[in-house]
Amino acid sequence: MGKFIVASFVAWRVALIGIVLLAATFVPTTGQFIPELFWQRGLPSWVWVWANFDGVHYISIAKSGYFFNQQPFFPLYPFTIRLVNDTLGLNRLVNGQIVSGQIVSSVALLVSLFLMGKLLVVDKKEKLFGYVVAVVFLFPTAFFYTAVYNDALFLLFACMTFLSARKRQWIPASAAAALATLTRLNGLGLIFLI
Repeated sequence: MGKFIVASFVAWRVALIGIVLLAATFVPTTGQFIPELFWQRGLPSWVWVWANFDGVHYISIAKSGYFFNQQPFFPLYPFTIRLVNDTLGLNRLVNGQIVSGQIVSSVALLVSLFLMGKLLVVDKKEKLFGYVVAVVFLFPTAFFYTAVYNDALFLLFACMTFLSARKRQWIPASAAAALATLTRLNGLGLIFLI
């Protein structure tokens, strides 16, 4: 299962990077959509596209803490970006926070897929695992899972909650749901599962 997950992830990620490089080559970008944070650094579009929109806020929070109007962005994801950035020494790179965010999101996605496989084993439906992986990777907004967004980290904690609850391990399920809630507001919905 592990080799299948990693091989599928690598193939999907290479395809995504190829699409982004093609788009960066053939689709012109205008300055009005480039976040000021990246424009000042002179980053090409194929780099900053992974941290566009909400990613700018997550990077800003990870780097400098909260500012005005950033309260909707929950703290766990920016904290993990900062932790990875400081641990790996990526703060010396111009795009270090983007790389750190992608590392956090990619690792969270890989672990989530592994937990989904374990959940299917618990439910005695392991034959569906290939379909689950295909659905995750082929979903139109699946690229969010490796961008600098909190989606993959939330998916990880949601999978941990489901798996722990299925095994009737209520304390780990509650802890995972609490971490999911620190990632995004939707984590409160996991309380009903527990």
